Amino acid sequence: MFAKFNQVLSTAPNQKTIAFIWLAVLALLTWLYFPGGLFFLNDDFIHVPLSEQAVFGQRHSIRVVNDFSLYLDSLLYGKNAVGFHTTNLLLHFLNIALVFITSRKIFTLFGLPSSKLVAHAAALFFALYPFHSESVFWVIGRTGALSTAWMLLTFLAQQSRNLLLQLAGAVLLLLGFLTYESVLVYPFFVAAIWLYKKMQQQSDAAHWWQQLLLATATTLAYLLIRLFMLGGVTDHYESGNVTAGLLGTLAGNYLALVIRLLAPPFQSSWPLVFIFSAIAGCIFLTVATQWKTIQSNINGYLLLALVLFASLLPYISLGIDTHGVESERYLYVPSVFLSLIAAQLFRLFSSIKLRWMAAICFALYASICLFFSSMAFRTASSFAAQIIAVTNQYVRPTHQRIWFVHLPGEHRGVVLLRLGLPEGIAWLVPAANGKSIHLHETNMDPLLQLPNHTPVELVSKERLQNLLPSLPKDSTRQSLVVAMINNRLLIAQ
Repeated sequence: MFAKFNQVLSTAPNQKTIAFIWLAVLALLTWLYFPGGLFFLNDDFIHVPLSEQAVFGQRHSIRVVNDFSLYLDSLLYGKNAVGFHTTNLLLHFLNIALVFITSRKIFTLFGLPSSKLVAHAAALFFALYPFHSESVFWVIGRTGALSTAWMLLTFLAQQSRNLLLQLAGAVLLLLGFLTYESVLVYPFFVAAIWLYKKMQQQSDAAHWWQQLLLATATTLAYLLIRLFMLGGVTDHYESGNVTAGLLGTLAGNYLALVIRLLAPPFQSSWPLVFIFSAIAGCIFLTVATQWKTIQSNINGYLLLALVLFASLLPYISLGIDTHGVESERYLYVPSVFLSLIAAQLFRLFSSIKLRWMAAICFALYASICLFFSSMAFRTASSFAAQIIAVTNQYVRPTHQRIWFVHLPGEHRGVVLLRLGLPEGIAWLVPAANGKSIHLHETNMDPLLQLPNHTPVELVSKERLQNLLPSLPKDSTRQSLVVAMINNRLLIAQ
């Protein structure tokens, strides 16, 4: 058996092998991302109800296309969270297909080796890449996936010499901008293609110069829309650190984004830095040993790498969580360019066996990281659903107020009930209509880990007041109180 396995590792994959790999990967992804068991979390409770009411452009944002996608989901699925998560998964599968379709075209434009096998490698890397999972697991996190789909469709449209298709590409790009700011890298991407064509003195450089002008004009139109709708090109939340000139913070945020491209979050920074250093070291060793091969088209490799690093810039003010999975949606667009580079790196390994071994190591690494993310989101979803169910079960017409005390703001870095619970209760619990809803002392421990099953216990209001002396006096009168103490939900009616 070992001899047969060794023989497989010494042979380039044929069509049957590739088909088998894809079936295995898609089955694995369907299991890990399976919509069943996932629920609304945190900001979902704010933005999904607003979208259901056809409110587009919510809370000082102009992500109207994403809001509209949530509106369509509400028409299809009502308040069923599984339906919304199904859309997220389908968007992810669409992007996997788009990465496969576009990768060969991108490699050719940058003068890099292009074949179906390399395209499969790029798409498989993107499919299994574990650090953009928030865009699939979190309903409103789909901004990353949906904007990526618009961006890749824009690129396909701008391949054409047909003016109508090019203009259609500009419309698609504007839709991407109105979904999420991540596609701000697209003009830089087109500029890199044009620059490569210009350096190589290729005849289609003029075409890409036209596409660069079109992309730039679309970007300016988007910025004018922001100026008109928001009163400014940006706001304090998105660029506070930039406008304040906090260069040290910006440098630290950018470094964190680069590290999180390759490494999972940890409670301590040391494992994070160690894993990043190990992977970066392997990349450096591969490049160093294959330098002669790379040098033959160093400009193409460098420009593609610059696009990758530029794709992180839209998030430099906000940074990314290094202790949990929050903000991994920021890595969705960058992961497209990382996948293209990774496919070229796999190709550089000196033997087929080394390529197989590298691919197997990555698949195991990615699957383990994705599994833990899946478990974290499912535990958080279970708790959020339980809070809705408990409130629905115990609220009475005589209650004037509902208090939620010391509930978790997050679970293992998954945003949970930090924001949005009052809106979620008003949306999903009809009996709560007209009652005032209060959050009191939310547990903001970023490393909090919830049990898989949280027991529920009915207690008297007197006992609860003794356990929670910080609860305002007389607040429990004519109130339902839901509190979490020592991993138990205490209910006082």
